[in-house]
Amino acid sequence: MDPVLNRRIATIFVTEFDSFRRCLLELINIESVDDFQFNLHKIRPSLIIFELDKLVKQFENLSRRKKDGNLVSDQDSEFITAISETDLQISNVREFLNSL
Repeated sequence: MDPVLNRRIATIFVTEFDSFRRCLLELINIESVDDFQFNLHKIRPSLIIFELDKLVKQFENLSRRKKDGNLVSDQDSEFITAISETDLQISNVREFLNSL
């Protein structure tokens, strides 16, 4: 319940999550999904701690599709949903930071 510690943890998380979002956006342009999977592996524990398990499932599904050779485009409804939900959750964490 230490507000200074909460602020630090949330700040680190939002920075990492922003970075992961950029990686997610690149998923439509890259041939190999390895970089995306590595970044998802790195951020997964933080997503779970912040109770964003449903996003992990969306990211894993996009990763699996890409790895199987399926096209993931910026018009893909699952991709659009993942980006929108990511943006919403980043915004929520920023609001949490402002409330501390």
